[in-house]
Amino acid sequence: MANIGDTDNVQYGRATVLVNGLMEPKPRSWVAFQRSADGVEPSAAEDSLYALNCLQFKRDSYLERYSVEIPTQALLKSLPQVCRNMIHIPDCCQRVFFELGEDILDQRIEDEWRGNELFWEPFLRAEYVFWPMQTSEGYFVTAIFHKRRGMIDDPDFDADANPDDSVPQIPGPYNIIDAWSIVDTERGQGAQEREALVRDRLQQILSQDSIMFLANAYKDRPVILNGSPTRQGMPWVPQYNNDYGWSSGIRAFALIRQLVQRVLEYHIAEMEYSDDFFRESTCGWLNVDQVRHEMMGISAICAVNDMRWNARLSIECIKRLYTFEPEPRDELFDADMLRPDDTHMRIHTPIPF
Repeated sequence: MANIGDTDNVQYGRATVLVNGLMEPKPRSWVAFQRSADGVEPSAAEDSLYALNCLQFKRDSYLERYSVEIPTQALLKSLPQVCRNMIHIPDCCQRVFFELGEDILDQRIEDEWRGNELFWEPFLRAEYVFWPMQTSEGYFVTAIFHKRRGMIDDPDFDADANPDDSVPQIPGPYNIIDAWSIVDTERGQGAQEREALVRDRLQQILSQDSIMFLANAYKDRPVILNGSPTRQGMPWVPQYNNDYGWSSGIRAFALIRQLVQRVLEYHIAEMEYSDDFFRESTCGWLNVDQVRHEMMGISAICAVNDMRWNARLSIECIKRLYTFEPEPRDELFDADMLRPDDTHMRIHTPIPF
C-alpha cells in the first residue's frame, strides 16, 4: 500500500502559483479533488519530474541519468519521421559498467546486453547512434556511431523452386560500424584514460556476431597534451570554462542536439554520409546556463505529456532551498544560487587540424 504523498497516492493541497503574472489567492479551505479516468496521474511523470527537479535544483549541481536521458531522447520527437528513423539515442549507459572489474565484466555483459532485444532492435535499425554515457557519478561522455547496412540472404527466396540459383542478397540491418568516436569535453590525462576505458568497454558490449567494426573506423584527431602528441575523439567540442565536471551532462546534451541537427541538414540537402560529419567542429560558443534552461523546459513538457496533457506549467516562488548532501545534512541555501553566471565567459575558436 502506498504511503500518503507518494506519486501513486497523491494528496492534493492548496498552493500559490503565478497565473498571467498575477498571484492567485489560495482557496479558503481544502479542496477535494476527485480522480477520474482522464485525471492527472503524476506517477506516470515520475522520471520526467525527477529530471526537471535535478536540473533546477542548483546551477552547479551534477546531473543524473534521467536529467540527461529524457531531454536528449526528446530531441527526436520533433523530427520528420524519416530522420527519426535514422537516429537512435539509447538510454544512458550507467557508471557501474565502467566501475566493474574485468573478472565480473563478461558476466555483466552477458546478463545485461546479450540477446536484449530492447537494446539491439533499435540499435540495428538506425544509421546513426548517439549514446550518452555516465562514466562516473555525475560525469558524462558521448559515444557517436555511424553504421551502414550489411547484406543478408533474401528470406523470400524459394530455394526449392529455384534449385540452380544462388540465394540473392538484400540489405540487412545496420550492423557495420564504419565510423565512431568517444567525445569528452575535458582535456588532459584523465580524459585520455576515460576515453580508452569507454572505447574498450563499448567494443566488448558490441562484440556480437552480427556487429562488425571496420578497420580505422575510430575517428580522432592529433592534439598536443602537456607537450606530447596524442589523439582526441571527434568532432571538436569547446572545453570547460569554470564549469568543470558538473556541466558534462549539459555538454553531452548540447553535442547530441547539434549532431541531430546535422543529420537533419544532411537529409534536407539530400546528402549522403561523409566523414565530414565527424571532422566538422561543433559550435565554438556554449552557454551552459542557456542549455540547462532548455533541458528544464523539455523535461517539464515531457512531464505534462506523461500526464496526458492534464497539467500545465506554473511558477513557484521560493526564497531558500534545502540540499541533501551527506555533510552537512539539510543545509539551507539561497534560491538565487540558480542564477546564471555571466562572468568569465569567452568564445572558443576551433583549432584547425
